[in-house]
Amino acid sequence: MVRDITEKKKIEDKIKREREAFSAVAKAVILAPDASKLCHKILNSLLKILNFDFGAVRIYNEKSKTLIPIAVSGLVKKQVREKISTQSIDDKKYVAALVARTKIPIFAPDVKKHKILHTHAQRLNELGINSIISYPLIGEKRTLLGVVHLCAYTKRDIPKEDTIFFETIANMWSIALEDKLKGEMVFAEKERLSVTLRSIGDGVIVTDAEGKVIMLNKIAEDLTGWKQEKAIGKPLEKVFVIINEHTRKRCENPFERVINTGGIVGLANDTVVIARDGTERVIADSGAPIKDHTGKIVGVIIVFRDVTEKRKREQELMKMEKLESLGVLAGGIAHDFNNVLTGILGNITLAKTYSRPEDEVVIKKLENAENICLRGKGLSQQLLTFAKGGEPVKKVISMAELIRDAVSFALSGSNVRCEFSIPDDLWLVEADEGQITQAIQNIIINADQAMPTGGVIKVICENVVVTKKDNLPLKAGRYLKISIKDQGVGIPKKYLSKIFDPFFTTKKRGSGLGLSTAYSIIKKHHGHIFAKSKVGKGSIFYLYLPASKKTKIIEGIEEKIKGKGRVLIMDDEEMVLEVLGEMLNQLGYETEFAKDGYEAIDLYKKALLEKKPFDAVILDLTVPGSMGGEEAIKRLSEIDPDVKGIVSSGYSTDPIMADYKKYGFCGAIAKPYRIVDLAKVLKDIIS
Repeated sequence: MVRDITEKKKIEDKIKREREAFSAVAKAVILAPDASKLCHKILNSLLKILNFDFGAVRIYNEKSKTLIPIAVSGLVKKQVREKISTQSIDDKKYVAALVARTKIPIFAPDVKKHKILHTHAQRLNELGINSIISYPLIGEKRTLLGVVHLCAYTKRDIPKEDTIFFETIANMWSIALEDKLKGEMVFAEKERLSVTLRSIGDGVIVTDAEGKVIMLNKIAEDLTGWKQEKAIGKPLEKVFVIINEHTRKRCENPFERVINTGGIVGLANDTVVIARDGTERVIADSGAPIKDHTGKIVGVIIVFRDVTEKRKREQELMKMEKLESLGVLAGGIAHDFNNVLTGILGNITLAKTYSRPEDEVVIKKLENAENICLRGKGLSQQLLTFAKGGEPVKKVISMAELIRDAVSFALSGSNVRCEFSIPDDLWLVEADEGQITQAIQNIIINADQAMPTGGVIKVICENVVVTKKDNLPLKAGRYLKISIKDQGVGIPKKYLSKIFDPFFTTKKRGSGLGLSTAYSIIKKHHGHIFAKSKVGKGSIFYLYLPASKKTKIIEGIEEKIKGKGRVLIMDDEEMVLEVLGEMLNQLGYETEFAKDGYEAIDLYKKALLEKKPFDAVILDLTVPGSMGGEEAIKRLSEIDPDVKGIVSSGYSTDPIMADYKKYGFCGAIAKPYRIVDLAKVLKDIIS
């Protein structure tokens, strides 16, 4: 009877112990956040249930072939704690290494009497360990996960039922530990991936197999306007809103395209992403499937980058290339046209000098003809703006008066008025007065035409300092900013990128040259021009011109003055030679003529030998099929370093007219010109 009660008590104790152990393992699996905490919790429970003094768990690192302590618990003496360290699996001194190599558990109530541990007995005895359980933790595919030790300083009985019980717990422990280690590996991999993705320069969005966002990096946050914590769980099409730039229609969801094709897909070149705040950016992107080890698609990764600025640069380059092509054509026309105008204007000027004061009607007609020629000169200059020869001839100017005059002229007879906001301390600029006037007038005329029923144009000037943060295609520094705002019909978005293209126009009678001319002028002044517009609201044109370092304008006095001296004229046009010669004679100069550079050099040498040197030489820059002014002045400078050359041209393929001194000339005069212009240049050069 007593024996039955005792047996019953043992069975009840065994069941209670097993329940406690299983409960401890279950709680550890549920509550432990990682492998270390899991091992600590299970180890603590086993030490208590089996009545051992302390324990240790080592995890096996396959790469380094070492056993690394992950959990130590119980009453650990100092000399023992010092020995609990990372061990090589091949180290013959250690019990843990032995169990790891053989994958055979050791249950030793007395280490001295255990057949396997006899070589380790002395070392264990020095540490005060008399009983030990050492058990390998084996994974699903017989892979070694680690080794667990339970140790006692005094001998402990380890009955057979304890070994069976321990084996059961160890198997459960191994399953739980393998899951935790896999989870940690996945988590660590995710963390590494997340850190990598958040540090790269492209936007990255990752979805699960259902197309819901599970991660997006910092760049993607900036481009979409979604923070990661808000975006997670949302459908991709809600976070990644993309449309076609031209049709404004929604693009196909890249997730669906990847799922349907099973491969990498790219988006069209005209794709725009719309952020939550409505900001639009042109993007280039691609999508690719994320597959597991079986090849099943478990998600999609979208990689995209902002190419808005790159697109702008490409468009700017295309515009400049178009202008350069047009310049080749325009330059040739302007050259011939200016030669014709030189003959006409010169003859008109001469006719005025021959007229008598009482010939009022004749003089009036000649003045009208002269003004028409000067208008033709303006048209020619507009063509030259497209050509390399239309380089600006710069001087320091105040933009305040120039802008007011240009606007007033452009709006004469219009039902549109202008309001100015121009500060008194506006910085000066170094610019070609005629070209900048033309650019301003073209924009004002464009604004005027956009308001057929009248309205107000606002012109605002301000001093600004441009930095990299302004994201403008300009060097950092001081600039004069001009804003021209109209109340017109506005420019549709599809046309806004084309308004500066040569010959582009939406008007029935427009030439398409006005805004492209303005664009070319501003670019040649190392400035920048762009526009913003809303249909029905109007447009704003922004102009940036580099500010001059100079603070004062040195005014010149224009005067028609007679002079004396000998002038050599070289030009391939007979008409120009005739008119120019007569003009110079009227001014009191002696003249000789040459058809090209070779003849000019011969005449110059001859004059030196005869002791009748020329006081000035006027050289046409371009002589088809022969030596022009550029080469001639080089040769003449070798003959006479003091030669006073004046370059004359209706067109140049080089910027010599703007920087004549660099090429050896002392002055420049652009065709067509009046007698007063000629008088001033010669006075400055000869005196």
